Amino acid sequence: MRVNKTKKHVYTSLPISGYDLTERLGYATGIKAITNEYFNNKEWRVMCPFDIAPYRDEYEYKDYMRDDLYVLYGSDAIVMCDNWLESKGCRDEFFIAVNQGITLYSIDYDDTGRYIKKMTKEDIELCMEFACKKAFCGCVNITNQSCEKN
Repeated sequence: MRVNKTKKHVYTSLPISGYDLTERLGYATGIKAITNEYFNNKEWRVMCPFDIAPYRDEYEYKDYMRDDLYVLYGSDAIVMCDNWLESKGCRDEFFIAVNQGITLYSIDYDDTGRYIKKMTKEDIELCMEFACKKAFCGCVNITNQSCEKN
């Protein structure tokens, strides 16, 4: 898949493995609507994993990730969705985005519902710490920064 650069691209990173695909598709549709509104449809193209590689019987996890990462590398921004720290694929996408200088956003909540928030340097550093702990020892404990497994 070639990334069309006539518009800026924002990639939405959402956990899929281990979830019901119908539920994830519905969630992705809602996230895309919020993302389109935030980024202004006319200037940005919002992409989620379901847009990149539709379900194929012959595809394995690595095939989907390969296609998703190709699009991520051509993106200008990434939105990290709910529970992304629990997903190996989302953590990989986060690490790549940080290393490639892709602007990071996250889904947050308030009394009115979900919204998109640009991650600050402090947000990214905190997420790096917890993403690394999760990746290497399976521990994510935001209230107590010591890792029980190390």
